[in-house]
Amino acid sequence: MAFKRFTHTGKSIAPRITIRRGGQIGISDSAVKRYGLDKYQYAILFMDEEAHRIGIQFTTNPKEEGAKQFRVHKNNGGGTLSAKLFAQQYNLIDLKEKRLLCNFDEKEKMLIANLKA
Repeated sequence: MAFKRFTHTGKSIAPRITIRRGGQIGISDSAVKRYGLDKYQYAILFMDEEAHRIGIQFTTNPKEEGAKQFRVHKNNGGGTLSAKLFAQQYNLIDLKEKRLLCNFDEKEKMLIANLKA
């Protein structure tokens, strides 16, 4: 059996989103790669207030209601989208960043993160 080199040093393997102080949402390199998000240029934000979850639906259509530009960064592979008004509306702007595990829900067709996790 041959050895296989492990090359993921310095990166998290778990898919995550980060809500930054200014309201920007970062999506980890592992989430972008695992769920094939690099083919999208726009995202639509959703909030499930009852279950305390954020949903992010990805699209290539800039005219979809609520579509915000989604950028995948070539240097680190992660993605970002501006969500300042969303973060203000739902009191997500904190003194600290929020890093949340996320998964892609096939039924809902969106990336979902639990705010209470």
